[in-house]
Amino acid sequence: MRPITALISSAAVCAGLAVPAAAGAAPWQEPTDVGSPAAANLGHVVGDDGFTLSAWRPPLGADEPTPLVAPALVAVRPPGQQGFGPSRRIDDLAARPVRYAKTRAALLRVRQSGGSQGAPVADVGVSYGRTSGDLGDTRPIAADVPLEASGLPVIAASPRGDVAVAWIERDADRRQLRVALRPAGGSFGAPVTLRGSGVSTAPALSFGPQGDLLLAYQHAPADGGSRRVEVRVHRAGGDYGGVIDVGPASGVTDAAPAVGHDGRLYVAWGTQDGGEEANEPYRVFARSAPRGGQFAELQGLDDGGAAWRSPGRLVLAARGDGGAQLAWTSVQPPQAPGAVASFPVRTARAGADGRFAAPVELAADGAVGDLAVSATDPLGAATLAWSTAPSLSGADPATARVVAARLPAEGAPTIEDVSEVGHVGGPRLALDAAAAPSATWISSPPDGDGRARYGSRMP
Repeated sequence: MRPITALISSAAVCAGLAVPAAAGAAPWQEPTDVGSPAAANLGHVVGDDGFTLSAWRPPLGADEPTPLVAPALVAVRPPGQQGFGPSRRIDDLAARPVRYAKTRAALLRVRQSGGSQGAPVADVGVSYGRTSGDLGDTRPIAADVPLEASGLPVIAASPRGDVAVAWIERDADRRQLRVALRPAGGSFGAPVTLRGSGVSTAPALSFGPQGDLLLAYQHAPADGGSRRVEVRVHRAGGDYGGVIDVGPASGVTDAAPAVGHDGRLYVAWGTQDGGEEANEPYRVFARSAPRGGQFAELQGLDDGGAAWRSPGRLVLAARGDGGAQLAWTSVQPPQAPGAVASFPVRTARAGADGRFAAPVELAADGAVGDLAVSATDPLGAATLAWSTAPSLSGADPATARVVAARLPAEGAPTIEDVSEVGHVGGPRLALDAAAAPSATWISSPPDGDGRARYGSRMP
């Protein structure tokens, strides 16, 4: 696929960054179908043996009620083959499969057992399998959990096999943060309450290579005080540390934690007011802490410029050199006629000292989908994927495509086309054993069924 030109912010130019000629850039292969019908992409994992396990959600029927967890379809691509095998249905797959070890995958399973649509009660469990598609039965973690309807449980796994699941549990007017942890080679322990008072929302989990766990979430105190983003740390072989307040939150918060190979902690978040007016801008913050040390001063990376919801995700990953890569979709005043706002794709990199440099603007409009980074290779490049032509930008969806930026350890980014053009979105990334990226996304033509699609970058 042909490379395209990057847009770099003035801050990046001042820092000496420039976009290289793209003639030498390795292309992405022509896309292939994963399966259909498809409405939402969950993502994929790639084993060291070359098998790719991909998951997506088909559309619900016109008269089908909205369930707590919509059905999912999964399919497998054998190594060395272009296409995927037949799909199979999983009714209770709550999240993207997560990989651990070399060829293993953990799948979060949530099945409603009672309650109502607005106040569901559900059984939470995990099944284990392989990226080749050999999936085991669900192993229960907690039964009849009064879940918060606005957010499903989340899952993370470490390379060595630690697995954690977190969720928000209703208890009268409280929203409690609950976590269950399985150490590598062991079994899940009983769930524990990490925040019992007030209202906790939007949990996010990340493991480091050695099994350290970082949990980030938004918390509103019971006395009506200001919302804050907090973190809890569980060091491998130890216990949970205390609550750490890392910074402000406005009501709708997308938090992303990351743990480096040296144990350094990173947390970043985008936040905006959650009221009906939504009249405060979307702002992005970050902090970091060395293993065993205190969090450094709060960094404000994006003050926003327009009071609209960001159409993309905020994504963060630790890099193999001890630093981290962060990316998000900013919200700025409109640049095109008929648009309500513009949505620049931005990224910022932290060095080994944990301090993020000035953001680099990669595109004038887009919706960030995913970020993939080798956590152990100090010279490895990060790959960021986004879809162009977000709906609120005023762009024609027939021009939408998935693009990826290769963000090397040194030098300027290279941006390449990944997908076909027209009605595409929701990209997710994964790395194979050689740290080569692949992408899945959804193609939704207006005159036919949506399809899950796949492409990989050539070595």
